[in-house]
Amino acid sequence: MSERPNVLLIYADQMRYDCMSPAGNPVIKTPNLQRLADEGLTFDNAFASYPLCCPFRASMLTGKYAQGHGMTQNHFPLRADQEFLGERMKAAGYQTLYVGKWHLEGGPKPGFVPPDRRFGFDRFVGFNRGHAYLDGIFFRGNGQPYRCRRYEPDYQTDHLIEFIDEARADDPEKPFFGYVSFGPPHHPNDMPEHWRGMYDPSEVPLPAGTLP
Repeated sequence: MSERPNVLLIYADQMRYDCMSPAGNPVIKTPNLQRLADEGLTFDNAFASYPLCCPFRASMLTGKYAQGHGMTQNHFPLRADQEFLGERMKAAGYQTLYVGKWHLEGGPKPGFVPPDRRFGFDRFVGFNRGHAYLDGIFFRGNGQPYRCRRYEPDYQTDHLIEFIDEARADDPEKPFFGYVSFGPPHHPNDMPEHWRGMYDPSEVPLPAGTLP
């Protein structure tokens, strides 16, 4: 393919396939995901190769099953002796951007991810692990932590837009590959009141077998 489109990969931690309107959920309001589904392509028979955080993240970046990349449980660093998506995209002429939770650097929480452990992502702001959605800690390139003091997904989105603007300004002819890793809907279920106020708990049906 001669043309190289911009690529944006959006990762939402622990999001069930049926917890969105494109999958037919009558309660959960996801208008932007609905628009993506209406204007794009959906994969109705896609499955997680390993339903655990670190192994699946490693599979996303290596294209391998867990037994191939060697990570089969959480809180261990991913081996660096393999090819990674960020490196391949960079070699293909893309500017590479990463925002959010990494969780491939072992146990430190929130944890700084050193530049040589970012596996091809040149612009990087995030942290190793954690879910402090209303007072999250992030790191840039210098390893100094700072608090976002806003709802974490909104903060991450602003950083992603900033990175995209920087990439376009640096080289408008060079496409970008952006990977944004959101924490929600992984617990804890902390969120601003304007999101919480969208739902009346009494109108949300409980799954079968759930005690009220």
